[in-house]
Amino acid sequence: MSSPVLHALVIALGAPLAIVLGGACSEGKTGSAKGDGPANAKCIASDEARQAYATCRKSADEASCKQNGGAWDQVPGGYSQGPVMACVCQLPDAGCPCGKSGDCTVRCEMSPPANWKSCPAEGPATCTGGGHGCYCYLDDKGKSHGICQD
Repeated sequence: MSSPVLHALVIALGAPLAIVLGGACSEGKTGSAKGDGPANAKCIASDEARQAYATCRKSADEASCKQNGGAWDQVPGGYSQGPVMACVCQLPDAGCPCGKSGDCTVRCEMSPPANWKSCPAEGPATCTGGGHGCYCYLDDKGKSHGICQD
C-alpha cells in the first residue's frame, strides 16, 4: 500500500473489517487536551466527512470500498488470524488534539501510559481510529478510562 499516511489502525466492527488511515494533524492544529474540546477549530471533522468515513468503514467488498472512497488492500488481521483483505479508509480527524470523545469521529485517545490500568486524569490526547491493544481514552465528559481490546 503506497500512501503518505503516517499511521494505520485496525478496527473490527462486526463482519466488515476496515483499516483507518490518518496522518498527523496539519500545521496549526496542535494543542493539549484539557476537557474543553479541540485546540483548533480546523481539526473538527465536518458532519459530511464523518458520514463519508462511516460509509467507507462499512464497506465489505472491493467494489463498495472503492465506491465509498477507500482502497481495498491486504492488512494485518488481528491477534488470531493472518492477513486479510479490507477497506482502507481515511479518518478525517486523525492526529487532531481532543478533550473528549465527542471531539472525534471515532475515539479520543491519550498517549500510551506505562500502565493502562492507571490512566492519568489529564494529559494530551488525539483523535484515533481505534484498534487492538491496551490504551487510555477520554469519554464524552473528558474523563479518562483504560481498556484492552483484542
